[in-house]
Amino acid sequence: MHSITELQDCRRLALVAIPKRLSKLEGHFTNIDLWKLFGCVTAYLASLCGHRLGVFLNMTDVEVSQAVHGPEKDDYLLKVNT
Repeated sequence: MHSITELQDCRRLALVAIPKRLSKLEGHFTNIDLWKLFGCVTAYLASLCGHRLGVFLNMTDVEVSQAVHGPEKDDYLLKVNT
């Protein structure tokens, strides 16, 4: 189990790394940079909800496109089949 401090650090670091990875991809696209971005995003999501990365790896395009806004401004609700 990860401590609350470790999860908070993960979120903080991911929120710094994600925009940098996106900027790098905009300048010069490579699959390796895309995979690094995906790693940052999944680490961030996993630190929020506690799911293993496999949940995110197995999401379908349909599941992602059916996301709905949650009660907060930047919240989304994703229904993932198990």
